[in-house]
This record gives sequence, C-alpha cells and structure tokens, in this order.
Amino acid sequence: MICAQRAMTAHDDLVVAGGRCNAHTGIGDPYLPFLEILQLLTGDIETPQAGGALTPEQARRLWATWPAAVQALVEVGPDLLGSFVSGATLLARVRAYVPCSGRGSVADRLEELMERQAGGLDAAAAQQGGIFGQITHVLRSLSRQQPLVLVLDDLQWADAGSISLLFHLGRRLAGSRILVVGAYRPGELALIPQDHQDPK
Repeated sequence: MICAQRAMTAHDDLVVAGGRCNAHTGIGDPYLPFLEILQLLTGDIETPQAGGALTPEQARRLWATWPAAVQALVEVGPDLLGSFVSGATLLARVRAYVPCSGRGSVADRLEELMERQAGGLDAAAAQQGGIFGQITHVLRSLSRQQPLVLVLDDLQWADAGSISLLFHLGRRLAGSRILVVGAYRPGELALIPQDHQDPK
C-alpha cells in the first residue's frame, strides 16, 4: 500500500480501494476482494479505518466518493444490493448522511429496489455475466468522476469467481481511469491442492 499512498500524494483526486482473499477460507469465499472493494466504495470504512487498514487520507477520499457510488449502484448495479453490498446498511447510511430531496431521492430508489428484491420480483436473479456487467458499469461510472486504483491482495487464495471477474474487468475497463493491481505469493500456490488451483 506504500505505492498507493505515493500515488495519492501525487494525484489529489485518486481514490484507492482494496480487498484481499482470505487464507483461512481460501477458495470458499466467493468474490471476497470485490465485496470488500465495493463496501469501501459505498462508505463502509469504519472497521477498516479503526483496524489501521486505511490511512486517514484514504478514508477521507473514500468517504467523499460513497454518495456517487450509491448513485451508480442504484442506476447501473441494482442486483449488487444484497449480494455484494448490504442494502439495509447502505439505506441507513444514506438516510443518516444524504439530505433527502423528496420523491425519487436516492433513499427512495434504494428502498424501492430492496422492496422489489424482498417481494421476489427479482427472483430471476442476475446471472454471473449480468453481475459482472453491473460491477463494470458501477466502476466505470465512478471513474468518470475520479480515477480509481483497485488493489486485490493475496490472489493465491482467490476463488474461481473472483478470477473470472478479474478477467472480465481486464477486458472491459480499457479506456477508463481505473488501474487494477493484483498481488499474490507464488510460493504459496504450491500449498494449494492441484485440483483447487485456478489458472493465474
């Protein structure tokens, strides 16, 4: 993260969000680094900040970004609510910090999306390709407002879904102001049973 801190020093508008794969659950934690990134981008910074995982400047920039991330989620990533981002937590954050402007506000739209999901109206949940597309659209939407660096750590423990999503993003983010940085320890790949290894 030292490189990310240097980049933030050099670029006043750069936003850095990171996620890591879990060595304890390994491939059993689907999409974990992307879950963590989307949670940070939507304002869930208290725990990482308290644990020292975020610098004060990184936390400040993420906090300044989250209203735009919520807007992007509502507009182009509604199926990510509940699966990648807690709708109830997000709605509570919006109600606490975003001034409501009557009917059609972000809070109203979030609530409508959650009611539709709870009512089973979205029972034909988005397939993997649809989810990948929505994540791509949300990230591209945010990158139009400020450049993003997404750091994926401990990829040696990544599940197949995370690897597939990373591959998808690598092909779809060309031309956007997004840099995806992945890190893994090749020595630890030898510890993973051959039938559980994802092609890197």
